[in-house]
Amino acid sequence: MGRVVRFPALILLFSVFHAEHSTEALKIAPNAFNQVQPTQVAAPTDDASRPSAQLLNANIPFHPFLSDDSSATRPRKLHGRFLHITDLHPDEFYIFDSAVSQFCHRNKPRKEKERAGRWGVPYSDCDSPVALTNLTFEYLQEEWANNIDFVIWTGDSARHDNDNKIPRTPSAIYEMNRRLAHQMSETFPNIPIVPSIGNNDIWPHNVMQPGPNGITNEYSSIWRPFIPFSSYQVFQHGGYFSTEVIPGHVAAISLNTMYWYDANKAVGGCQLHDSNDPGNMQFDWLDVQLQLYRQRGMQVILVGHVPPTPGNYFPDCHFRYGQIAIRYQDTIVGHFFGHMNVDHFFWLDVHDLNMEPTDPSYRVTGKTPLHEYLREDIENLPKHTHDDDYVIVNVGPSIIPAYLPSFRIYQYNITDYAGPKITDDRTFTAEEWHALSVDSSDDDDDWDIPPQRTNGTDDDVKPHPRRRKRSEYSPLGTPPMPAKPFGRDHRHRHGEKPDCSKPENEEKYACRPWGPRHASANSPSRENRLWSLLGYAQYYLPDIGEEEYSGVGEMKKGGGKKEAKKPRFKLEYVTHSVDALRPPTNTTNVTTTEGAHLWKKQKDWIPPVPKHLLPKSLRDPNRTQSKFAPYELEDLTIPNWIALARELGKSKKMWKKFIGFMYMGQEMDDDAWDGPVGEENKEWRIPHDDGAGQVVLQ
Repeated sequence: MGRVVRFPALILLFSVFHAEHSTEALKIAPNAFNQVQPTQVAAPTDDASRPSAQLLNANIPFHPFLSDDSSATRPRKLHGRFLHITDLHPDEFYIFDSAVSQFCHRNKPRKEKERAGRWGVPYSDCDSPVALTNLTFEYLQEEWANNIDFVIWTGDSARHDNDNKIPRTPSAIYEMNRRLAHQMSETFPNIPIVPSIGNNDIWPHNVMQPGPNGITNEYSSIWRPFIPFSSYQVFQHGGYFSTEVIPGHVAAISLNTMYWYDANKAVGGCQLHDSNDPGNMQFDWLDVQLQLYRQRGMQVILVGHVPPTPGNYFPDCHFRYGQIAIRYQDTIVGHFFGHMNVDHFFWLDVHDLNMEPTDPSYRVTGKTPLHEYLREDIENLPKHTHDDDYVIVNVGPSIIPAYLPSFRIYQYNITDYAGPKITDDRTFTAEEWHALSVDSSDDDDDWDIPPQRTNGTDDDVKPHPRRRKRSEYSPLGTPPMPAKPFGRDHRHRHGEKPDCSKPENEEKYACRPWGPRHASANSPSRENRLWSLLGYAQYYLPDIGEEEYSGVGEMKKGGGKKEAKKPRFKLEYVTHSVDALRPPTNTTNVTTTEGAHLWKKQKDWIPPVPKHLLPKSLRDPNRTQSKFAPYELEDLTIPNWIALARELGKSKKMWKKFIGFMYMGQEMDDDAWDGPVGEENKEWRIPHDDGAGQVVLQ
């Protein structure tokens, strides 16, 4: 018997209304929003006199993206790019020059290297200073606000609950989220913003009761500029919603992963036949949304905080996510998550989903690094794979300097989009592109190849300028914390399918009918076409720990502090090839088929990275390879991701690059670069979930 959608009639009505009449919803939304006033939440009383705490007391006006102007419903000119930003973790109690060993909250150590810097402490357990989040928004407004089409913002927008002397309060969590929502609205006033709830955006962290509840009520107020009126009732019920980021073409669905996260002990874990479980209700709603969008010929991106791994989700929730993702492979063009603080990707596949989901042997009891799980999965890829059976999940790096602050700009295909595009106003021939002048101040490429190397090759496999150690003064300290008994294993199961002929297995998810599967080799997730993901550029702040930027120990005449230099985000790497970063070769002969194709390709070309943001080595028109372009992927379709995984498994050189970017140059034993499966005696610290849902570094 098929699964029945168990939703109150009003909520399902709003879901259908949103999917089928989003344009009309946009027209009536402004008045509806004006009827709902945001609540003013008091800042925490702890140390309220501090400047950073006073920032939270300000009454913040909202400027919703939706407006009474009918232009709000008109097609926007597309740039073919969007931003993914996650895990900002601003800390209003962060104090410059305080002790890293005290979470950067108090004291002033004698040794300068034990103190908190102006912009944060990289490779530490301190959260982000407000100065860092402000710096990030300033940069995004300057460089990207007018060059992207929408924003996905995947949660954790409040500090961790890691300091017993300054416990978190619900009001402080909501107020910090309200402040960041305001900054998002101010930075990106004319494009859709898609937020998601993180495990540290709720109190107590990780625990969220079924809705409606106080959390969904608060965030329906905080995020009212971002949630379409047609999704308002659904969000109040469950903390998730859908919105059309490119009306009539592409939708984003913001998922509430708290109802699937196994650290949330207030929910049932998607058990079969539990119609009241909020995780099951969200999946039922998601299934309906995907059906409706598919019927309209639209593409969908799924966004959320906690990524869908066996080590993060309840077993039955993990199965249901993977099942829906694979069933709608031709409709879902991408899956984007945060939470882990490290840059990586993984896949979900049919074979593992059909394995027994509750096998206790896959609960890790040690502290195996995440990259070893990934390496093991890569080595266990079947020799022959069917693209129908796979989906790719992208996990973005964080702004919090657990490593180095970072975000991504994705590029997607708009070549055949019939609406207005930025290329209608501005195109570049190859000659014009190479002639573009770039300010010399942008030429700070501190790990470029030596000038004497002129053969256009790059044989330096180190992906970062230097290897860096984690702060030995962090509260969690070194050597690593003891192993946790309830650690998380994010590996694929690689087990056996349960015997579905046995009565005791009939009601297991793996033995039940899947329902129709929708897959096509010609869909945007499988083939480069309209709305396919083409690649991403990752930007980071490599200098915040350097003395000239941290401000620690700098003195000016008279004994006062000298202002620390303001760091600037730089390109860390791109997934594109070097050739994709500049216009196609110019041609004036459009009479031949090849010439016409090149002319159209050049006419529709949009730079993945603006020229002034490229390191100077990539501005060289004769350059054919670069350490900034380690993967040289033609696009981010499923076949290319699987091909990259195979290359990572075969090439030691490529694996070194991958590990370097994953941990942003953190110093590791040489053996770690070889990626041996099962080796656990590392002297460096790794992302690890402590079993209570806190991602710590150990």
